[in-house]
Amino acid sequence: MAENKIIKSVAIVAGELSGDNLGSGLMRELKIINPNISFFGVGGPKMISEGLKSIGDMETLSVMGIWEPLKKLPKLLNLKNLIIKKVLKLKPDVFIGIDSPDFNLPIEKKLRSSGIKTCHYVCPSIWAWRPRRINNIKSSADHVLTLLPFEEVLLKKSGVEATFVGHPIADIKNLEHIDNLNLLQLDNTAEISNASNSNNLICILPGSRLNEVEKIFDIFIEVIEILSSKDPNYFFLIPAATEKIYFFIEKYLSTVNENIKSRILVVKKKSIPCLSLSSFVITTSGTATLEAAVLGKPMVSCYKMSKLSYGIISRMVKTKYFSLPNLLTKKPYIPEFIQENANPSLISVAALEILNNSQLYDEIKFAFNGIREELSKNADKHAALIVSSLG
Repeated sequence: MAENKIIKSVAIVAGELSGDNLGSGLMRELKIINPNISFFGVGGPKMISEGLKSIGDMETLSVMGIWEPLKKLPKLLNLKNLIIKKVLKLKPDVFIGIDSPDFNLPIEKKLRSSGIKTCHYVCPSIWAWRPRRINNIKSSADHVLTLLPFEEVLLKKSGVEATFVGHPIADIKNLEHIDNLNLLQLDNTAEISNASNSNNLICILPGSRLNEVEKIFDIFIEVIEILSSKDPNYFFLIPAATEKIYFFIEKYLSTVNENIKSRILVVKKKSIPCLSLSSFVITTSGTATLEAAVLGKPMVSCYKMSKLSYGIISRMVKTKYFSLPNLLTKKPYIPEFIQENANPSLISVAALEILNNSQLYDEIKFAFNGIREELSKNADKHAALIVSSLG
């Protein structure tokens, strides 16, 4: 690694809440290196609270699939051009694109060709689909920060400068203290406490984008109905990633049977405390599966997208599994249900097979503990040191 420099200005763009989490931790560590550093770009509430001067709305980038981004194309192009124009004018020491590769890599390529150092945080999933993107990464990013160890190896083999920094969630100390009910800031926590103590609390993670929540939430409600019919002691905790998702869920639940509704508690954000309190997780695919695994939570994973997007993406995918932890353990421990297979009955059966098999449950927790140990690398500080070496 090159000797660290005192970087004074950073442009940084995150496209969704997982990126906001990564970006805020990185910014915090960069401020330790230089308390006078300034940040501008696009991010969420956590990055803004760390001092980001926002020049655009992160929600514009929070979209998944093939067809879905096309519907937002004018807004995406306007934001892209605004970012490039602003960065070229202010000339920061480094530009950091966090995930969202289809948006960030073209920006990085343009800026790099203009002499601005670029860093991409989170390796695009070239090991899963569209492997030719490696050439685009090589021409766009001076350095790539990866969350997974095999990604660093893969990138370096293709001549891309990369560093495995681990995942910040794996660096949380004293995980047993996360499950403090006060962190949820709730008035009535008796039912949650009872369910948590009896291992009957299930966390539902329907996604961080409203469009994906809208596609999957009715399935999750049917799963809740099935599981509740099997065991009346189950209680369900749903952390809503955004205000819009919270209000969507609350409106949806107003149409649900009162007996089922009484088993569900929706909270705003607080996904990590909710995960920590729970004994099992039902989640959409994505970063949430890695977070749940690092916190040692057995789970099932499912996902739905538009038929057009799925038809295109399914032909490109090269990996057998879409849940990241399944790529990091010796055998796949997360049952996966995608598109037509995201069926409430199938999901419920898979969940009950784990919940009712203590030996399998403990085996999964042990395997996930190995993931945590592998990904615990003091990621925020590690990433900040790499960024400082680029400035």
